[in-house]
Amino acid sequence: MNYSNPTPIQTGMHCTLVGHRYRVLGRVVLGMEDGGEIYYWHEFNLEGDNGKAATLVYEPDDEGGAWRCFTQFEPLAPFTAAHAAAMRVGQTTDLDGTPLRVTLVDETRVYHIEGMAPEGVELNDEARYFNAVGDNKMVVVSWTGDEVEYFWGTDLPLQAVATAFSLPVERFPRRAFAKTGRGGSWVPKVAVFGVIFIILAFVAANVIPSGARFRPVVKPKLSAPLLAVGGTGRIGNTTWNIRTVAPVEIAAVGQRYACHQYELNDEQGMAAILLHNPQEAVRGWTFLRPFVPEKPMTALEAAARRVGDTVEIDGVKAVVRNLFLTSVQPSQGLEKAKPTARTMLYGFKAQAGSTNLFLVRWNEGGITFYKGATVSAKEINGAFGVRK
Repeated sequence: MNYSNPTPIQTGMHCTLVGHRYRVLGRVVLGMEDGGEIYYWHEFNLEGDNGKAATLVYEPDDEGGAWRCFTQFEPLAPFTAAHAAAMRVGQTTDLDGTPLRVTLVDETRVYHIEGMAPEGVELNDEARYFNAVGDNKMVVVSWTGDEVEYFWGTDLPLQAVATAFSLPVERFPRRAFAKTGRGGSWVPKVAVFGVIFIILAFVAANVIPSGARFRPVVKPKLSAPLLAVGGTGRIGNTTWNIRTVAPVEIAAVGQRYACHQYELNDEQGMAAILLHNPQEAVRGWTFLRPFVPEKPMTALEAAARRVGDTVEIDGVKAVVRNLFLTSVQPSQGLEKAKPTARTMLYGFKAQAGSTNLFLVRWNEGGITFYKGATVSAKEINGAFGVRK
């Protein structure tokens, strides 16, 4: 294994996150076994001028990699090591009053150390951990022996990392969903500042003293489509035909998953989309129809929204529930289409009551609005016949 640093971030460099100055003390390469192979990632140990610290994590993958930042915290109701070891994927736990669902349970090993590692971290150290996600939160619980540690985490856009270190973005490994069909890179100016503000504000609120190791969120794996192109079924009082299906990868604070987006048409040719979130077994489907509000917000206005904000769409006041980054790959459908590049979209979901759901997505090409509601897996199975 080559443990060399694939990024331009080096020991001794400085960065600035939300007014706090940090210095890179060292780099640690950790790994876990995934499907019989060792999956590696890099952790940069950051020390702040104010004595506080954060850890910046880079996870290489076949799309250029992902960046995350983790900080330690002490929960109101801490686990024992035995309690932590008993957690299983799919179980729900509670830390500081936030319901969290366990998404991964595994163990790690330290394979390489360059410079200064966090206190207590040594070569060949092994530890157990589990990842859990909740309402726009990512938590990692790690334990060795009887010692249990807890960390908040958040995804970072590549542009936020480059800006923090005052480095050109071209020097970093690139993620495929940040490229155009011509191979050039771009980050929409209308969206970047809103996303960076949200992420860095989260980091600033959670930076704490150092002394910890951090675990990755494994790149999501895409399963086969549950619905067949050409299938017909009824949702509400309307019959819909599935015209296309496209693989989708969604990254949000505390979440990263792969799913499918189905494009539908009714008998009059009206369009709709059906999205499936595999992390929600019962109500994992969302049925949405595109529309144009009487007074639509601009992409710049949409990018400024944060979780908890109230937005007015077509006279309806809704609360922003989550923010995300979506990569939509070329679709497969009934008609033979010309090859297209994958599309990158920023977006948010807003909820008004129990029935009105709004989805807003945008990039440099424009902004699109959808409204609809969640649909149960039972309803979708009854309408289209979900594949086993």
